Amino acid sequence: MGDVYDKLFLAFRDDERTWRQTIYAYRISDSGMLIKPYLFRSTGVIDTDSELFEHLREDYGGGDFRIFIRDGSRMVFSGDISVWGRNVRSTLAAKQQY
Repeated sequence: MGDVYDKLFLAFRDDERTWRQTIYAYRISDSGMLIKPYLFRSTGVIDTDSELFEHLREDYGGGDFRIFIRDGSRMVFSGDISVWGRNVRSTLAAKQQY
């Protein structure tokens, strides 16, 4: 069974991908529950998995997310991902210096 990041990568590179695909992103709480409503819904604005990661990092501060990608009524991808926040690396580097 493949890694969720591999499956997400493949969902963005699918030759069958159409303009109808919609990406939904939800934040996941510390207890693992889905927080509704969704943070955003994107149709055609995010074209690569790296754009998705950057959007979640820059606009939502990173964290744990559940991503759904639908093509009409067909579910193309569903999975939980973690994205480092903007300040995590600089905070960790600062802590290691002391």
